[in-house]
Amino acid sequence: MAAFPRRAWERSKERKKLAAALHSPEVKAFIVEKYKGAVVPAF
Repeated sequence: MAAFPRRAWERSKERKKLAAALHSPEVKAFIVEKYKGAVVPAF
C-alpha cells in the first residue's frame, strides 16, 4: 500500500473498502467465535 497523507487517506477508496470489510458480519462472527466473549465487537 502506498503512503498517503492523512487527509488523502481519509477520502481514499482503499480506506472505504477496508472499513467496509472490517465492519462486515463475517468479521463480527469471527470475533465472537474466536474470543468467546473476551472481546466484543462494537459495530
